[in-house]
Amino acid sequence: VNLKIMGLPNSGDLTLKNSTAIYGVIYTPDSDFVIDNSASIYGSVVAKSFEIKNSGKIMYDASLRGTNKGSKLAPKRWSEY
Repeated sequence: VNLKIMGLPNSGDLTLKNSTAIYGVIYTPDSDFVIDNSASIYGSVVAKSFEIKNSGKIMYDASLRGTNKGSKLAPKRWSEY
């Protein structure tokens, strides 16, 4: 993992936009997260809510599975389009 972004309980909402690419993990369970305008994430995201707009994309990196040994985090729901 090249980058980990960890949100604090009082962090504001996050937006990734304008063809930006992130290779890493975003963990911000108390924030809303938006990917907009062809931005991309190659990794994983944990957020209060998650929205993809205007050709944004997320590519889950299966190699991240199990990297948080001892963590109680688990996907709550999953959808593919």
